[in-house]
Amino acid sequence: PPDFGRTVWYAYTPAVGRSLSAWTSLWSSYTFAAYTGSELGQLTPVACRNAGRLTFAAEAGVTYYFQVALGSNYTGSLAFHLEVAPQPTADYGYGPWYPSVFDTVSFWSSCNDPAEAGFSTLDWQFGDGATAEGYSVSHQYAADGDYTVSLTCTTVDGRIVGVAKVISVRTHDVTITRLAAPLSVKAGQTRAINVSVRNNRYDETVTVTLYKSAVGGYTQLETLTQLAPVRAGKRTTEFAFSYTFTQADAALGKVTFKAIASLDGPAGDALPADNEALSSPPTRVMP
Repeated sequence: PPDFGRTVWYAYTPAVGRSLSAWTSLWSSYTFAAYTGSELGQLTPVACRNAGRLTFAAEAGVTYYFQVALGSNYTGSLAFHLEVAPQPTADYGYGPWYPSVFDTVSFWSSCNDPAEAGFSTLDWQFGDGATAEGYSVSHQYAADGDYTVSLTCTTVDGRIVGVAKVISVRTHDVTITRLAAPLSVKAGQTRAINVSVRNNRYDETVTVTLYKSAVGGYTQLETLTQLAPVRAGKRTTEFAFSYTFTQADAALGKVTFKAIASLDGPAGDALPADNEALSSPPTRVMP
């Protein structure tokens, strides 16, 4: 074995094969090494590390020699500990929390090894036949459904732990297909403003907010919330607004309306880009 200076030796012969974990009462200022063999000059190194835990897979009936090398400035005593390596723990996180088929879902491992050997492999199964390996991976699902995503973590010395969770993929998506406003009105008239929402995935509670153009931007007019059930083909759910045109509108000469749809519930809309519409052409307003 190498010459570490001042050393202390311990020997242990396990009756059954299993992973062993050794450490001392010191936080630092020592080096660990484990060997096998029959004579001091012919020992074969098994594992080595500076401070912390020394963990490795031990064979039944084989005598292991543990060498603890102390730092040159260390004075005092130390306690040597040897135990069966504790099991690692497995967990993972993912996001977004409410994925759809349009999302690339990120997964990251939270596996932990209290024996400090570290992990050699982290294997993922996404529940749809796809697999991946690594601490951080990603996956996109082709269809809505409930998928059991499992992570198996294997330590360098062969201890295995796993975790599985059910990931629900739901694609909530509605579209504003039409915003209908009158082409021409007079100030003082009250006219209908209709917003058509198409939905062909899940029954949704939809909120549509109507805005009117103004100097410098848009002003909110009204909000309607109602159920938009799934409708086949191009059938839509209608949101019926009304607006009384003013002399201020006539002074500007034209008004543009804007509608924005949003979904109630934590998931939100998977494709919000098609949840906004403008009336076109603008409504001409006469005195």
